[in-house]
Amino acid sequence: MIQFLDTIACGNLTDIPSKIPRLSSEIFLIIQIAVPVLLVIMGTIDMFNGITANNEDEIIKRRKLLVVGAIVFFIFAIVKMLVTFLDSKNSSNIVACMNCFLNNECKSETQMKIDKINEQRKEIQANYVEWTCVLNGQEFRYHSQNGSYALSPDLKGVTSYDSAFVPQNANECPTSDGYVIARDKTTFEVVSKNKANDYSWDCTLGNYTIKYNLAGDIKYYDKNMYFSEFSSEYKPEYIYACPDPVEYKATTGAAKTPSTYYFKVVKR
Repeated sequence: MIQFLDTIACGNLTDIPSKIPRLSSEIFLIIQIAVPVLLVIMGTIDMFNGITANNEDEIIKRRKLLVVGAIVFFIFAIVKMLVTFLDSKNSSNIVACMNCFLNNECKSETQMKIDKINEQRKEIQANYVEWTCVLNGQEFRYHSQNGSYALSPDLKGVTSYDSAFVPQNANECPTSDGYVIARDKTTFEVVSKNKANDYSWDCTLGNYTIKYNLAGDIKYYDKNMYFSEFSSEYKPEYIYACPDPVEYKATTGAAKTPSTYYFKVVKR
């Protein structure tokens, strides 16, 4: 028999000492065995007396008593087996509660809480769908929980995330025709292309701080230098993307127009 050192829980009842279901199961077992045995003994004695007295009616009556004793024994045994079979191992239901007091197969309150957490976890997993999308070379995931679709929050290193695209079905992804990615070290967004031109961001290249937009247009401001021409061989694939200083460098020089200068980002 399973025994617990701490208290058990049964239905809405908690803090039940583990000795109580152990005692009740032992009493039930005693009744299961003692009652049929007494009926059989009494029936056997009476039937023997009836045989010696050659009383046919008394013999038939005592035979019935023997059958009743056997039936009582099997009824108790069947009830215990049925309760054990139907017990879902969830201490919050009535069958598990009966199994606890009849068979002493109980769960501690701690184990009940663990089981409840595991059941909730299974339910979440059963209703959870996740799929991968790729946009502008960036891989990311959406998930569905009970029919509610959203950008998955477990992107590596990302603490702020948002999506203008909301899937209507599992495995649906945003297309490059209508959406672009905005990403830096801690931010990940799926942005509508209509709003993409509203974004501009700073990139550092050597000693220069360059302002980019998604179209690849750049600007560089220096209080001691005015540039009239800007160009960039690097074209951002997504919002907040910056040129790799290993692959690109910034150059300046005199423009064709007198007294003006150019600023360029070129491949090394």
